[in-house]
Amino acid sequence: MIIFFSLLFVVYDYINYETYKKNWLRISLLIIPIFLQLVLTYLIKVNFEKLKFLTERDFLSKVYNRRFVHSAFPEITQKLNGQKLNIFLLDIDDFKEINDTYGHEAGDLAIQAVSKALTTNTRKMDIVARWGGDEFFLIIPNKEVISTEVILNRIKRNLENFSTEKRINLSISIGRSVYPDDGSRLDELAKLADKKMYKHKFKHKQSKNENGK
Repeated sequence: MIIFFSLLFVVYDYINYETYKKNWLRISLLIIPIFLQLVLTYLIKVNFEKLKFLTERDFLSKVYNRRFVHSAFPEITQKLNGQKLNIFLLDIDDFKEINDTYGHEAGDLAIQAVSKALTTNTRKMDIVARWGGDEFFLIIPNKEVISTEVILNRIKRNLENFSTEKRINLSISIGRSVYPDDGSRLDELAKLADKKMYKHKFKHKQSKNENGK
């Protein structure tokens, strides 16, 4: 409605410009609806960006959410141009223990620390998402297959800094699958990465128990 009346004023004033070009009252009547239109446009833009953030991003970690990965995956695979998709599923070790021992606020900080470590050590073209709970999903397009050790080494320093600062032992387990080598569907690739991640987690627990003895 505001846009309609603004355009109406513009057309009317343009037609009668020579008549009232020195009439400040009429000019002010033209400026007011234009100003209101600009305010309305700004508010629509702000609300749209907020809505887009809520639909694509995880509120706590600020990285993408699971819904976005599912919706974006088909488009990502179409733009590979001969590259592979390295897909990683990551999980915070002993996350329940962190929550039970230090509180849920510490658990939130751990989630934020991992998300920051992942976004800091990946490219803009890579996708970092919170898959759910303490799980993260990472998609890295590359010509070569990237090992899980490479990802772990990239974020190791960030996690060590968090552990030292907060006095909370923070580590992750990781599993990997590769598109199209291991499958073409997101669900089967995520399932394979999840299976490998739990193998890695089992080794972590074994090592922890042995060191504890």
